[in-house]
Amino acid sequence: MAKKEEEDKTPYITQHKKLYSHATKLFDTATHTHQTAYKGAVDKHLIGEDGEVDFEKLDDLKVQKAFIDTMTDAYISKAKQHFKIDRSKEKKNDLDDLEQDMLMKAYAGVTKGTIKQYVNSHGKNFKHQAFNQFTQQLTRDLQTQLYASAASHLEDAHIPD
Repeated sequence: MAKKEEEDKTPYITQHKKLYSHATKLFDTATHTHQTAYKGAVDKHLIGEDGEVDFEKLDDLKVQKAFIDTMTDAYISKAKQHFKIDRSKEKKNDLDDLEQDMLMKAYAGVTKGTIKQYVNSHGKNFKHQAFNQFTQQLTRDLQTQLYASAASHLEDAHIPD
């Protein structure tokens, strides 16, 4: 009973705890999506017949384009799933490039243009370390945004509690 009374006196704190927890899950999921998109592209385009990863392939512009497209598709798929956007086969290309970028940016803090710029500039050096540096700033910005949103209902009058 005491806990319920405490929650009733500070519903904004209870709300903040719920929103913060949800923001943390969204952040962790987006971070995982970055890793999934990269791993999927590496697996699909850089593994040779011998089963070894060959980053030298990323100096080929055609491979770069396919690599970027695979990463982008992974982000869009997860974003559509999260935002509950119809993913039926009839509507596979239901979003134009700008809308896809907006969706990716809202979901994971990244756009196809950003991925393209980074992959093209790094080429064969877009290895795990470079990818991690790439996502580090993206995830930091996304985390800041999510936690700010989780606290947006709080007001100065709530500070003492």
